[in-house]
Amino acid sequence: MLPASKDEFPKCLYLDQNKWIDLAKAHYGKPDGKPFRECLKVVRAAVSSGKLVVPFSVVNAIESMIATDSGRRERTAKFIVELSRNHTFAPEDALCWMEIGNAMARLFGRGTIRAVRSDVLRTGVAHMMGMDVRVDAPPLLQGLLASFMNSEQLTMKFLLGSGEQRELIAGSRAGEAGARDVFERDRAEFAGMPVGARRRIELNHLLIDSRRVGSYRRAIDAALHDVGATSTNSWLGLARNRMPSISCRTFLIWTCCLRYGPRGIGTECEQSTTTTFVTWTRCR
Repeated sequence: MLPASKDEFPKCLYLDQNKWIDLAKAHYGKPDGKPFRECLKVVRAAVSSGKLVVPFSVVNAIESMIATDSGRRERTAKFIVELSRNHTFAPEDALCWMEIGNAMARLFGRGTIRAVRSDVLRTGVAHMMGMDVRVDAPPLLQGLLASFMNSEQLTMKFLLGSGEQRELIAGSRAGEAGARDVFERDRAEFAGMPVGARRRIELNHLLIDSRRVGSYRRAIDAALHDVGATSTNSWLGLARNRMPSISCRTFLIWTCCLRYGPRGIGTECEQSTTTTFVTWTRCR
């Protein structure tokens, strides 16, 4: 979907959610959308000419369904699917293994360099969710299934159906608010640190973060195997024992996952190890 070089067409325009809303207001003739009507006209012309693609991500999808008014949710969803032509971004986890592999190949000067840009954009909700839908069926049936999974109708059904799950939407918003608080605290800590210290912390979180350690570790293991290097076990040992972290909770959650599995999060295992990890981190 995207050309190999950024110098070629089509270009990719990724819109923050507030800009999707501004353009939607212009599309529906809202008074406060008037300043954005010319912008929308130019964007549409570029899309029609094949010079521009305006995809949306799973984050846009979630934020579009926050509104409590079902009519507003439907209007927003229709506009996004129409302007994007149902083009969606792949989630980070679907691409990180290729980027890690490329970084390792360049670091060691050997291994396989994979084209990432060609997999960033495709059509349909399955791509947006990082799903690889395959069935063991005759080619005709496979083609029909792919056409359905990539259709605008299915994307609309997914978006509107998700918007009806108000408890899930509320939980997602609460999680985002908590994440923003963590980001702000971390940003304040990072501001006064040397570049080297920040990079050690970032690497530490890359390898230890319990939500992503599985996909990252598998990607790093595969990349190291591709270049004929060692396993990540020694890397993780170094990260745990030598790299400082500003996030005690990262290590706490990681330990709970190892000892109790994902269900251990939020149980007494957190209280039993909190003091140890707070002290451990402060001593580093």
